Amino acid sequence: MSLANTIFSGGREGRRYAVIKFAGKERNNLGDQFLVQTSRTLLNLAGIPDEDILEIDYEDLPTWESRRGDHVLLLVTFPFLRNAKINQLFSEYIDPIFIGFFWADHVLTDDETAYLKKFEPIGCRDEYTYHTMKKYGVKAWLNGCSTIVNEYKNIKVGDKRELFLVDVPENIVEKFPPHTIQGAKSATQMIGKDGLNGETPMSFMKKRYERYAKEACRVVTTKLHCAMACLCMGIPTIVVQNTKRLPVRMAWLEKLLPVYTVDELSEIDWDCGAGDISYIKKAVAENAVNLIKTPYVYHPLMDRITEYYLDRDRKEYFVEGYTSAVEYIKDNFNPEEETQYAFWGITIFTDMLQRYIKENYPHAVLADVFDKYKTGEYAGVGIRPISNTDACLENVHLFVTAENAVAEAEDFIRENELKKYHLIV
Repeated sequence: MSLANTIFSGGREGRRYAVIKFAGKERNNLGDQFLVQTSRTLLNLAGIPDEDILEIDYEDLPTWESRRGDHVLLLVTFPFLRNAKINQLFSEYIDPIFIGFFWADHVLTDDETAYLKKFEPIGCRDEYTYHTMKKYGVKAWLNGCSTIVNEYKNIKVGDKRELFLVDVPENIVEKFPPHTIQGAKSATQMIGKDGLNGETPMSFMKKRYERYAKEACRVVTTKLHCAMACLCMGIPTIVVQNTKRLPVRMAWLEKLLPVYTVDELSEIDWDCGAGDISYIKKAVAENAVNLIKTPYVYHPLMDRITEYYLDRDRKEYFVEGYTSAVEYIKDNFNPEEETQYAFWGITIFTDMLQRYIKENYPHAVLADVFDKYKTGEYAGVGIRPISNTDACLENVHLFVTAENAVAEAEDFIRENELKKYHLIV
């Protein structure tokens, strides 16, 4: 059944709706554009045409002002990894509707909790965020990723003979049976500005996903939103991870797709089908439309969607950027001794690690903070870009806490032969 049947009729009582506009500074994750598209899709399903939808740039969210002085309802299907509290993410003119919210920090302040309660119930993308909300008494449901509502009915399908490996690292590919990947094509979700060929990130994403729809007989990927797009297209999809545990942001995905850790690669079912997502697709769409039409109201579908995703076989999970960093700290820091450390890239993970270190290693000293785009101070230390003169970091534990900094950091670490470091991925 087409999701168009979920559209509600009736007036919107003068409400204005908005979606997040996003473009990476140096590179773009096509999954971010898929999330932006999803917000528009949900509003369209609720009977709101594109011309009535505002776009607010991701970087402007904390300071955005309405020229009319009114509030806008913003669909939040986006992950937020900046170093800010939840109550600081949006300006006073923005009323968020949380439909697929991921929040990495398991500790909430009183101000954050009060803010969330103002806009509850909170739709959580993953079980980790869902349990965080419940722990602090915030009404919430487990929604999974809202991208499941997208449809690709108008794409003319070709022969679909190609196997695509999307962001699958070489050490994993080497473990696949050679006959299963013969002739496979490689692709990536991460596109640098030069790789866009003059297109917008959104148009590039649409063309790339249409290519999968036309050509792919199967997709193997490490990327969540690539997997969700292919699932929506009916393409048999296998998710692999280069870790022994699954990231918490995928703590729901096993309900829909086969997901394998690095230790489970020999168990891959190369003949798996696409799977039937019609029930949950319709439920998520109907619930989202209900919430758009009557924001901040409990709807019974929320419980049904939560029960659907909770009813699954679970794996062991970890918080990317945090769990393995804490394990590194435990192995390399002594609570009784002074230990110097530095951060490269200021994100929510920086805040989480700084809090953990201060609580457990009182003699540890934050020696430096590097960030290409931010200025001022962090935890009393001046923020500056890193340079070649910082090779003296050999005696400092360097935590690279921004995903966009990893490639540059890897080159820096290799060139300066640093031994004490931890990368977010």
